Amino acid sequence: MASSSTASTPLLYSCIAYRTTILTEHITSAASQTSSLASIILPKIDHRNSQKLTYTHNQNFIHYIADGPSDHPGADPSACGLTYLVISPSNFGRRIPFGYLVEIKKQFLARYNPETTDFASLPPYGAADFNTTLKQLMVSYGTTQGGKQDAISNVQADIDNVRGIMTENIERVLERGERIDLLVDKTDRLGVGAHDFRVRSRGLKRQMWWKNVKLMALMVVVVIFLVYLFGVVFLAGLSVSVKDKGYGTYGRFKESKVATLLDRLMPIYIKAEVDATFANISSKSRMSDLDVIVVRAPVKATCLTASLLYGRKRFPEDIKILKANNSTPIVSIKNGTFYRRYPSTTAQDDPTNKPMFPNLTFSLPSSPPEPENWAVIGPSNTTFLEILRGQHLCFPPNARSFPFLSSEEIARKDHHLRVPARALQYVGFSESHGGIGQAGTRGAYLSARYESRREETDFSLLDYLKGNTELNPSESRDVIVHDEASLTDTVEKLKLGPLLEMPVSNLSNGQTRRARVARALLGKPEVLLLDGPFMGLDPQNTKDIAFLLGGLANANAPRLVLSLRPQDPLPEWITHLLRLSPDFEVIFKGPRAEARKSILLHGGRLRNKLEDFQRYERGKTKGGKSPSSAAENDQPEDVPKMYVGDGKQYSAEGLPLKSSETPELGEPLVEMNNVVVKYGAKTVLGAWHQDSNGQAQEGLQWTVRRGQRWGVFGPNGSGKTTLLSLICSDHPQTYSLPIRIFSRSRLPRPGEPGISIFDIQSRIGQSSPEIHAFFPKHLSIRQVLENAWADTFLGSPKLVYENDAAVDTCLRWFEAELNPAYARETPRQGPKRAAKSPQRKAPRSTDWADELRFRDVAFSAQRVALLLRALVKKPDLVVLDEAFSGMDASVRNKCMLFLTWGTAKYFYVYRDKNVLQSNTIVDADSEVQGEFPMTGLTADQALICVSHVKEEVPGVVRDWMCLPEANTGMPARFGKFDRPLQGVKGGWEQIWGFKP
Repeated sequence: MASSSTASTPLLYSCIAYRTTILTEHITSAASQTSSLASIILPKIDHRNSQKLTYTHNQNFIHYIADGPSDHPGADPSACGLTYLVISPSNFGRRIPFGYLVEIKKQFLARYNPETTDFASLPPYGAADFNTTLKQLMVSYGTTQGGKQDAISNVQADIDNVRGIMTENIERVLERGERIDLLVDKTDRLGVGAHDFRVRSRGLKRQMWWKNVKLMALMVVVVIFLVYLFGVVFLAGLSVSVKDKGYGTYGRFKESKVATLLDRLMPIYIKAEVDATFANISSKSRMSDLDVIVVRAPVKATCLTASLLYGRKRFPEDIKILKANNSTPIVSIKNGTFYRRYPSTTAQDDPTNKPMFPNLTFSLPSSPPEPENWAVIGPSNTTFLEILRGQHLCFPPNARSFPFLSSEEIARKDHHLRVPARALQYVGFSESHGGIGQAGTRGAYLSARYESRREETDFSLLDYLKGNTELNPSESRDVIVHDEASLTDTVEKLKLGPLLEMPVSNLSNGQTRRARVARALLGKPEVLLLDGPFMGLDPQNTKDIAFLLGGLANANAPRLVLSLRPQDPLPEWITHLLRLSPDFEVIFKGPRAEARKSILLHGGRLRNKLEDFQRYERGKTKGGKSPSSAAENDQPEDVPKMYVGDGKQYSAEGLPLKSSETPELGEPLVEMNNVVVKYGAKTVLGAWHQDSNGQAQEGLQWTVRRGQRWGVFGPNGSGKTTLLSLICSDHPQTYSLPIRIFSRSRLPRPGEPGISIFDIQSRIGQSSPEIHAFFPKHLSIRQVLENAWADTFLGSPKLVYENDAAVDTCLRWFEAELNPAYARETPRQGPKRAAKSPQRKAPRSTDWADELRFRDVAFSAQRVALLLRALVKKPDLVVLDEAFSGMDASVRNKCMLFLTWGTAKYFYVYRDKNVLQSNTIVDADSEVQGEFPMTGLTADQALICVSHVKEEVPGVVRDWMCLPEANTGMPARFGKFDRPLQGVKGGWEQIWGFKP
């Protein structure tokens, strides 16, 4: 580095570099801090094309000229990586700095011939002898009038050169214009010839079509004749032994079970022949034993022989065989590959249009001999359900079909069910697919659901079930309810009677799920596709929904296909599993009994919480044990333990399970005193008396301080979402209740100003189902993270360089989870190399985040992006409401590790005994973390986490509050742990108030 104390010049710093290697530089003593900017800017410069750009940093401009291949066509390739850079104050303009850059480029290339000099081999400061020239030119161009004139003349020369090139191009265009008339004449003649060809080809096409029709008609006649001939010959040899055992005459035979079965199964023409045969022999004898009847499969028109022996009790077995052969698939996929859009040869690497489930083969039978209820598990399960109901493009197009929907049985039942979207009803419970509130306009913004005024569009649950959710419905709209009997029966089964007059936007999470299932059932579909039915439910509602769906599955009306997360309960009535990978591939497909071994070989896990439901019910009725989130022991099997040499056990975030340090607490961030939220006479939060300083106070008493990590729990409808809306100031009653946010109330008081909603949101980072539902889907992934510094979802973020660097770090750290086109590294063998950090090359580019849209990534990736949006700006208060729901275990654990340690630790992935393992947490060195590492939660931050699943509670949570069930009058319960929840035996049961 060269520095000088020469006369002050507006040109503060200048250098010439080959890519990121500085060859020569000069810096004035008054701007010693500007030299560090070069190391930041140089890695961002792209030399594929020549560039002349200016960056802004505080009060300075960073100007540079970057050479590309077009600047040195005959020179050494390394000359294309040269960069000429200068830093000057923003008020100095751009003209003189760029004139200075043109001059130093001219003199530098004159001294170092680009045709003979290999700049790539030069060491740092390998052209230090040019420092003096830089110093002289910086003083000359920055202080002397002659230098400024030289800069102007250099720029003027470039302008004249461009003007000459443009003049030459215009002259060439004028020359080409003389030949345009000739091209127009030729085009007219070609158009006339094409029209004549089209007319002749149309006539030829009609002739060939008639020939094909005649040939097909002849073939049909021949086939019909052969079938009739075969039937006659076959029935001619039919022998019937007649013995008088008191059965009756032919007339009584036609009324028997055998005749009834014949009427349903036999073709009309064969049945007519059989009737004639029996009519001829009925006057001669009586019948008792009947051997053999011909049965035809109705769809494929294939014949088989079955033995139906009356009096030997073989009807059930024979009917079962017949049913197995006649089970036409509702959905049939044979070697199909799916795309979101038509694949293009010019965009084969488009990350948003990768092939999904290549060469997929799957069939959903209409009437299987045994119950067949499928569960789809994996991050791409929503996409798979969309494929089943006919969405997304299939290649080849005939690989996906719906044979059963074209059958006569469907025509007799309801011709509307011929449409796959009607026959296969999709019910999605994730926020990205909208909630029940879509029936009206309520819910157009976050605070709308908390308003007390009932609008005309706040449709009741009864209106929602009947489909009356439009103010001006069209005459052709779909009719959901066919009769009142179906409505009454469905409402009774799902226990929705007391809720029929309630606005749909006021339903709780569990009530919303039952209402959506009821509306789908009223359409009487053949298949019900349930996407995430247990997401966001407390144990009681999970049990209720699971057993409710079990009744539907046992009745096979309709058939059920569930999409589940690995941590969701697996009901006992699920018979078949489909395990999917994040890369849209099928890991396992088959019966449930064969699933465990196959899925474990791919690193997945199976869980069955049916026993949890039974234990939960015993706890409700007999004061017994509550459901554990894990299997037999207190350790959930999908939470990793860190591989270390000290023999200790650690949580998923690398925190010791035995003990942990308690952080020092700071000033209050949230203060609630006697908070009671009411809607008229109905109390939704604070309907209890809580002990405060030895006195019973009405309402909620709660304080959140800096450094605290809170977990908020409670059943659905207990007021958790209302509580968070008060903190984030989305609830209108925040203005009137005794609540202080960041030591200030919403409304001003004497001597104390109020706090605006923008001040609150700038200091809070939040991820919740409501934000997921309302967040704009057209934003890019980078814009989602940058939105953390914006006042609104569509507002312009207030960014500085440090914010951009933090966003880039998060994008690189979670590229595998956010970018569908990410190339995953090959796992290493064995855990012995876990102490080493993986060798990384130069930082990966994050340009993919500018092209990839929020709507184009999977639900799990959307949740990751919203979590990073809440953490990236390091807010004073982090609010996570079901933030980890919808994620696979590996993604969830990585997010929790980032929440705790930032980029200081990461999971080391390796393969052990043919099973992928990622349960080793190691320290990340500076090369892995990058130039701008991120930290986890600091002592100045507070955390509030809401969850219904033990595995989704971060290990840093120490304080907890459990809200009571609505309208019980029981107070909220508070507690504190000295270690991660995973290390507290019976801690989850203690939170929910059950005996461990």
